[in-house]
Amino acid sequence: MGLLWDILSAPIMLPTKGLLFVFDKIREQAETELWDEGKVHQQLLQLQMMLDVGDISETDFYAAEEELLDRLDAIIAHKQGLDDEVEDEDEAEGEEEDEEANGD
Repeated sequence: MGLLWDILSAPIMLPTKGLLFVFDKIREQAETELWDEGKVHQQLLQLQMMLDVGDISETDFYAAEEELLDRLDAIIAHKQGLDDEVEDEDEAEGEEEDEEANGD
């Protein structure tokens, strides 16, 4: 029954799976850009150049700089949170391996 179902549902399921794949790739790219430190550094440099040229006032500069620095802090905290999760997973795997080795 499983093979028959796969064959009969293929015209509906394959386009759906293809769309899900595309949406997943778009989500991954958006997250990569969202958590990119380099982009924030570039915006900070651009902001400094705008101040030096006189395109923006010091008040606007300090407000925009504060927002960008807050964003940079959030990115760093997010990356450290991910690093902590990976370390916790590695420690848990090591403990499971130790338990298995001691149990045998």
